[in-house]
Amino acid sequence: MNRIVCIKKDEPVTTSQIISEWTGREHASVIRLIRDNIDDLNEFGRVGFEIAPFETAGGMQRKEIAIINEQQSTLLITYMRNNAQVRLFKKKLVSEFFKMREALRQRQSTEWQQSRLKGRLQRRDETDAIAEYLLPLARKQNPDGTYAKEPKRAYQTYSKLVKVVLRAKWDSRDDLSWEYLNAVEAIERMICVTIKQEVDKSSPYKAIYSLCKSNALTLVELLCLDGKPLLIESNKE
Repeated sequence: MNRIVCIKKDEPVTTSQIISEWTGREHASVIRLIRDNIDDLNEFGRVGFEIAPFETAGGMQRKEIAIINEQQSTLLITYMRNNAQVRLFKKKLVSEFFKMREALRQRQSTEWQQSRLKGRLQRRDETDAIAEYLLPLARKQNPDGTYAKEPKRAYQTYSKLVKVVLRAKWDSRDDLSWEYLNAVEAIERMICVTIKQEVDKSSPYKAIYSLCKSNALTLVELLCLDGKPLLIESNKE
């Protein structure tokens, strides 16, 4: 099931598809409800419509999706029959819009911008450490190994490591909250230092990964990230 609220053009929104999933109504019924009340909804901004692909038993098809903002979605659900599932959705909708507004406010802050810049610089340092230290060691220790034949796998492996220890996925670091930007930066700084130290010791390159993972898991525990917002989810244009 999709997340209730996402970001589109720097505004928190939900969609007719999400409303359909959470309320148990047919998507066509939700679209019809929006169309029937379009004048009321447009008083709070113009309702957006787009054609999106979706998967069915017969293959991929396309359907019209409505995109509505917080005021529009709040008004729309007042037109729905108020059963237990709709009431649950109402509470969840209010909570998710609040979280997303706070996440957007944070992303516009000086602290978030500075953390994002630090993260870019640290990511560059990490990739440099992989290129200048880890890959030469891996080629020397295992000339026929994956890293020797496909160097990009090393970068992919260590990028995935950060997501693994944080138990999360993201498409862009621009969608990470301030707390998690700082966590990613700290983990990658530790990885960078660990790679350099272990390569100087000529440690087995596979053991270096295991050590980085172990240190990263310890670091995550110290950062106390439980309960912090992770993603500012957005629909990419």
